[in-house]
Amino acid sequence: MLATYVPPPPVQTFDQEAYNRQFAEEYWRTHPRPTFDPDSADGYGPDQELPPACLRLEGVDC
Repeated sequence: MLATYVPPPPVQTFDQEAYNRQFAEEYWRTHPRPTFDPDSADGYGPDQELPPACLRLEGVDC
């Protein structure tokens, strides 16, 4: 009697990089990036139009 070889089922492996990408995508989908730069002196980030100086600074006339 001949026995035929039956390979074991493939072992599921955990893909950490795929998990990290999926987590980051979901995080930024539900937590939008801020539109200002919190590290800047006035709270405005790059490519944003500043309000007039009379609104931002004291003692400046419009």
